[in-house]
Amino acid sequence: MPIIVQSKQYVDMFGVSRTFYKGNVGDLQRVNFSLRESISVSSSATVNLSLNIPAYEVTWLGGNFEEEGFRTGDTIIVNIYDSGGALINSYYANVTYVNGNTFGISTLLGWYDYTNGEVWKRYYIHYQTDFTDLHTCEGEVYGAHDAEFSTEPLFPVTDPQLTLIRGLNDVNIPFALARRKDKLTIIEALAKGLLAVVDAVTGVFGGGTSFVAQINSRKDAIRISQQYFAVSKVMYANIGEFVVESFVQRPDYLDFCSAKALWDGYHQINSIQQNDWILREGVRVRMTAQDFVTLQSNNFVNVDGVLVEILKVEWIDEKSFAQISFRTRTNWANGKTYVTQIA
Repeated sequence: MPIIVQSKQYVDMFGVSRTFYKGNVGDLQRVNFSLRESISVSSSATVNLSLNIPAYEVTWLGGNFEEEGFRTGDTIIVNIYDSGGALINSYYANVTYVNGNTFGISTLLGWYDYTNGEVWKRYYIHYQTDFTDLHTCEGEVYGAHDAEFSTEPLFPVTDPQLTLIRGLNDVNIPFALARRKDKLTIIEALAKGLLAVVDAVTGVFGGGTSFVAQINSRKDAIRISQQYFAVSKVMYANIGEFVVESFVQRPDYLDFCSAKALWDGYHQINSIQQNDWILREGVRVRMTAQDFVTLQSNNFVNVDGVLVEILKVEWIDEKSFAQISFRTRTNWANGKTYVTQIA
């Protein structure tokens, strides 16, 4: 790349700005020139720069770094911008080699990716519906057997096709939600009145019976519409030892095992607000043999005072360094999305 002199102006020792130099014939003159060249290549719609993080290499598709003037050993300034154009990192690095449209870079800082794959549009938790047992198809059990949630943006969206909020997480529970029998049937209630008399009479003559207690024990168990059903049931019973004919459901069982309760207690952690990680790949670090062995039992380490999770390690023993990929918890999704229940 040729160098073009854009100005001949200089300042002499008296602080006067001039464009020519006056001197006497025969005077010895010594002039020192300090030449600087500034070259800039920025990724844009027409300039496609590709980054190979593990190889510490930048490729210019359709361009040529050598023709542009880049040389091995050059000191360059690397500016990193986010998708909105804001500067997020700037640092000095050296060009390690230049080969046409590719050059090597000594240092890569601040290059990372977002965990966009963790952003789901719909999250659907549902039990099975057992049509051989009508109690799972109606009433409070049917209303509690499923729950659906949606991730929505907190910013205006002009084209939904350009968002990364998409996909379905289907939590398909292979059981039906059992319905609690909270009262006796009409027949059982009539029988209870008759059997109460029997219990009273037998009690007079000694020995006694407990027919009323047996009738009452038919409450708080599973309520089914017929003797046989097709789908196994889920119950939430009192804590304690399992005793035949005394395993009863708690009155507040839906507060613990409904689809909405499962979301609140166990699945809400899967929302993007609690999974907004950033990923860094191919980061070079010094690593000894002992460090590598330690990672086998614990892949959480502190990097610059921040706890990170190591996802991948390529260790080169003879060079005592490794290329690692890790993720760091941030809050980039907070204030940008929210989760709402839609069913």
